[in-house]
Amino acid sequence: PEAAPPLPALPAGAVCLVTGGAGGLGRALAGHLVARHGARVVLSGRRASVQGRLPDGVTYLSADVADAAAVAAAVTRVVATHGRLDAVFHLALVLRDGRLTGTSAADFAAPLAPKAVGTANVLAAAARAGAGRAVMFSSANAFAGVDGQANYVAGSCLQDAIAGAWPGPMRVQTIDWGLWGEVGAVADPATQARLRRAGIHPILPADGLRIVDLVLGRDISRLAAVAAEPHALAGLGWSEDGDDTGDLAGHVAAFRALEC
Repeated sequence: PEAAPPLPALPAGAVCLVTGGAGGLGRALAGHLVARHGARVVLSGRRASVQGRLPDGVTYLSADVADAAAVAAAVTRVVATHGRLDAVFHLALVLRDGRLTGTSAADFAAPLAPKAVGTANVLAAAARAGAGRAVMFSSANAFAGVDGQANYVAGSCLQDAIAGAWPGPMRVQTIDWGLWGEVGAVADPATQARLRRAGIHPILPADGLRIVDLVLGRDISRLAAVAAEPHALAGLGWSEDGDDTGDLAGHVAAFRALEC
């Protein structure tokens, strides 16, 4: 069969909200949405303000995605300022790595707040505002699990499940990301060097943003994006063309071996 034709990525002059946008990945995405799509972008995060100059066409407001009222107020402010909300990109995350036996209840729950509760809050507020699209930035860890990240994996799985089951006309898309390079929460050299030795490579920002454009232009509900050598993919039970033929237990064991 012929491939489905590309879909309109974003409407002209689209108004976009990027949650969890105070870090490097949020700024990179915002700059891309402005430059590539002519969007007007509002970044949001838990910080009261952001340091440094934001790209032209980008503003910032403070809102904790785990607080439904704060998210609703932020969306209301975006609509009041720009007249509408067309799309939301949910990037918020919290990392509290550690062995489960030594993890407190608060530390275990911390990643679930932005990933699970935050996803539900953001989707609900965006849908009420009439947004046509929501893109969830999740993690490829949801497919296999990572030693020391049970809480983050659980949050990513819940995020994917909430997004996948979201009802209504708003199109909800999920990207399960591998390791981002240069920007993002795990862009530190030590982590990237360890994963490179296992055959897992960082996704360069330019490549990641091209993947975002691919998702925006296609009727894709969920996509995993991982940069890895063939032996690393094989160790996870994945093939280079994305065909997943292994069982979950094999994925878990392989991913733990790669990450150790």
